Amino acid sequence: TGSAPNFTYAVKTNMGNKPVNYVSFFDAMRFVNWLHNDQPTGAQDASTTESGVYTISDGVSETRAGDARIFIPTENEWYKAAYHQPGGDIDDYWLYPTASNSVPTVATASDDGDEFDGDISNPGENVANYSSGADWNGQDGNVTTVGSAGAQSESFYGTSDQGGNVQEWNEAVRLGARVFRGGAWGDNAGPSSTWSWDDPSFDENDVGFRVASPVTPDPLLAADDGLGADYNRVGDFKMPPSAVAGGEEVAIRVTLNRMYIDRNEESSQCPVRLGFPDLQVFEGQVRYLGPPEVFDNNASSAPKWVGAKLQCTPFYRDWSASALATELGISQAEADTIYYYGAEVVPCSIHAVQLATQACVDSANPDDCFSDSLEVRTAKWGDVWPEFGTVNFTDIGKEVEAFKSIPFDVQGPSGAPNRWRSMLRGNEGAPGQDITFNDIGKTVDAFKSIPYREAGPTSCP
Repeated sequence: TGSAPNFTYAVKTNMGNKPVNYVSFFDAMRFVNWLHNDQPTGAQDASTTESGVYTISDGVSETRAGDARIFIPTENEWYKAAYHQPGGDIDDYWLYPTASNSVPTVATASDDGDEFDGDISNPGENVANYSSGADWNGQDGNVTTVGSAGAQSESFYGTSDQGGNVQEWNEAVRLGARVFRGGAWGDNAGPSSTWSWDDPSFDENDVGFRVASPVTPDPLLAADDGLGADYNRVGDFKMPPSAVAGGEEVAIRVTLNRMYIDRNEESSQCPVRLGFPDLQVFEGQVRYLGPPEVFDNNASSAPKWVGAKLQCTPFYRDWSASALATELGISQAEADTIYYYGAEVVPCSIHAVQLATQACVDSANPDDCFSDSLEVRTAKWGDVWPEFGTVNFTDIGKEVEAFKSIPFDVQGPSGAPNRWRSMLRGNEGAPGQDITFNDIGKTVDAFKSIPYREAGPTSCP
């Protein structure tokens, strides 16, 4: 009510616990900025809504500030919150955000003219508000009370309604537009393969958003932004200075937890034919980081980096950046991230990285000695060079050519080191022969048949 500039806002009856809709990506960014800026009251200006987490411009070029405390999820963050199924199916992901591989039951809604109007009236296992089943307030289908499907329809992480109610904006940009995901009250239940996009100014009655905040990391280990220079096989992580008090020596254990090849949208970025047999038999294999080594990209502008090959026996040392820098003769910044490699590290796999001291491992209960694990995923194409993004399988020739042209004098996730990039030039299988794109079928087969340097993991003695 009121008139400009003195409007007064109030929540509609029974709508305070329903998801917001008719909101654009611009609206979502401004709301997040307002939250980040401590929710000031009264007249708002550019310092409260136009900057903070996102500096508002054209709706597609905005990126999240590094100190963001609240933000719109990335597509990967949204996807994992919705579908992740740790230790379950072979791919570790459900098909629906209701922790199920079965199509959810269509929700119905209470409509008795009281404070419970809009609550889901058939809560329980695998229920979602979609397909216009929740009729109330005179509408054929409508939004419902957040979370009213009940705990049995939540994701593994306890999120509600990612499979219904409203589709939700995320930070992804495709085709010059912003992306939204999830189910909607008048549409489908948000299976993992579905997503939509539109202009950042678009709003509709079945489009909303959710906000996220950072997760406190394991105090012993911190994941790095990239996943290593070797886009096929390397994982990486950081050891903050406080990880081990007084330079205490520890072993770093890496357990091959899971392979995810051609099973879900995330792994579709890994168009690689493995050159050794069924990798599932290697899950659960344990290795340790061996002695650290210094590597570089043979380019004057590229920093050195610390690598450690996996081995069967524990290797104890002070793994802090300061100790590595002193011993290896490199800068502390170059020693900050540890890359591990070896036959056990294959594309699109998930590892658990843990620490343990020798005194504890030698005790009566060595399995109780290891720290909480850090999840490390081996790289996909987009992790090598963020601007390269997702592989486009409609024109694989163009994608491979783009990858080959990435500058290699920049380390890690910002560039493609020459020796790994050269694998796409056929230099390993047929030295000096470049891949051509006159025959797309042959190109795809050539790419898939590029051999790995390693023969695949074998059991330890």
